Amino acid sequence: MRKRVVRRILGLFLGLMTPAVSIGEFMGNAIYAEAQADYSVVFDANYYVEKYPELRAGCGRDADKLYKHYLNYGIKEGRQPSAKFNPQYYRSNYPDLQAAFANNWRLYVDHYINFGMKEGRVADKILEAKRDNPSLSFNVKPAGGLATVVANPPDAAGFLTTTDPTQLSSVIAASPLAAGKKMVYSSAVPYAGAPLKAYSDDSILAVGWKESIAGRLCTFTEVVIRDGSQFRRKLTGDMYGSPIRQTPTQMSAQVGAVVASTADFYAYRSVGTIIYAGSICRFDPNLDTCYITYGGDMLMTYAGQIKTIEEMQKYIADNNVNFGMTFGPIIVDNGQARAVAAYALGEIHQNYSRCALGCFERGHFLIMTMNYEYGHSVATLAEETSVMALKGCTRAYAMDGGGTGEIVFGGVMYNRPDWNREREISDIMYFVSSSQ
Repeated sequence: MRKRVVRRILGLFLGLMTPAVSIGEFMGNAIYAEAQADYSVVFDANYYVEKYPELRAGCGRDADKLYKHYLNYGIKEGRQPSAKFNPQYYRSNYPDLQAAFANNWRLYVDHYINFGMKEGRVADKILEAKRDNPSLSFNVKPAGGLATVVANPPDAAGFLTTTDPTQLSSVIAASPLAAGKKMVYSSAVPYAGAPLKAYSDDSILAVGWKESIAGRLCTFTEVVIRDGSQFRRKLTGDMYGSPIRQTPTQMSAQVGAVVASTADFYAYRSVGTIIYAGSICRFDPNLDTCYITYGGDMLMTYAGQIKTIEEMQKYIADNNVNFGMTFGPIIVDNGQARAVAAYALGEIHQNYSRCALGCFERGHFLIMTMNYEYGHSVATLAEETSVMALKGCTRAYAMDGGGTGEIVFGGVMYNRPDWNREREISDIMYFVSSSQ
């Protein structure tokens, strides 16, 4: 506590001595670097544990343990310590800070505590974008709802659940959709005794299996569709910004999905670009983005690659984009695994349950989750990346994991999400049996 008081005094002293500090002076100030900041002024233990419920297992509601977690991990991961300070908002609102600090989240917190608060900078909401400053995040809600087109329900006779790997091989061999394709599934790899899943008709082939790779239990679902329109996204209430929360199995049943998965849980955070039915719902150029086209292609752009809403609108039109999701980062590009040193979301260097979407070619996809299951542990982003690359994905993108990542196959939860229960969320991505 004495150290915190000393740091607060030093911070106030510096504020009085340097009322107008440039970013360059801030980063080079040796006295400041020694004093750092009193992070307790932006920390709220109750808020922190409610926002990140996975911390309850190790910290409970112990304020000291939660504060220690924030100091040791949360700051550098870009976690939000309280309602009054969101480092991602702070970054998005001020391009001068983005240019100076890049992905160093600690520097955003330090700057806000020592200078930003006194300067009246905003860190608890996204400022409205100005046309002369298009780098700021903002929301553009489509007018009214966009009703989900419900597909023809899949044929119940087309589903298979078994523990015999050769039965899945037989389903693949019998499907014309697999002809000429290099399928990932092999009867040699499934985890012994775990349930295997399949669905096949003349418009879609889907197979699901569990596999142990380097001590991590991976649940895979490989999907081939005849038409790109069979890969869709569902938002609760059929509208961006809906307050409704539902489980993936509930949403899957509503749309007649063969296979569904959690997407980016866009409503949990206010960052990232969100596209729904070809409309821009939220624009934020500061994170990697994944897109699915009406033709069944999976595309990706890197943070900063698209800088203005006009560029985004052109990208959507040029590529016939159906929907876009933001979590990330991009983990496989052009068939090559990416080494990601820092990213705003996903606690990439910590062991968490993971979820990813991969693509081999148009209409051929792979969804993977990594969970606590069959005695296995969870993974870092690098481990998730290596698996998606090992499976031969040409492109792969990290989706929201933790307690959120879930695969629904035939209306039933297939993997084991954290706490072995479904989380109510805002959106899913899914595959249907026939295009309409």
